[in-house]
Amino acid sequence: MSAVSDGRCPNCGAPAPSGTWTCAYCHATTDPAHAGVPSLAQVASLVQSRGEALDQSLPQLAAVLSAALPGAVQVEREGGLLRHSDRIKQLSVDTGEFRFLLQRQGSALQAVVSHEVGGIVLKSEKLPAAEWLIQLGERLRQIAVNAEQINPALARLLGADGQR
Repeated sequence: MSAVSDGRCPNCGAPAPSGTWTCAYCHATTDPAHAGVPSLAQVASLVQSRGEALDQSLPQLAAVLSAALPGAVQVEREGGLLRHSDRIKQLSVDTGEFRFLLQRQGSALQAVVSHEVGGIVLKSEKLPAAEWLIQLGERLRQIAVNAEQINPALARLLGADGQR
């Protein structure tokens, strides 16, 4: 993905107004600082074509998710007190009612989506990694839409500038 230079999204070609960083149509980032960061859809398509792609891009995915969802992402690395490793053992993303978990099982990654309400797991489903990424992307899109709807209401509630 390249930076926006002609006012178009580098992912889908839709018009991208100057100063916007997320495409309104495909939700790809158009921020030049993040131009090299693949979208979840791009990672999912790679995973469908080559199974090892997710394992290779897991550290970058964990970093991007941690930055986008502070406090909702937990990364557990292999190793212990005396032996530090950068290899990720487990990645957990809490999106409210759903927890997305990637766990290393030997050389493979196991992808699980759990539906939780009040700390009780109602359903856990093992998925192929590509489907896990697609569902995570859909859930994050839902969260973004809800935030877009909530922010104007909060701004009105708090006053135009949020001052008391």
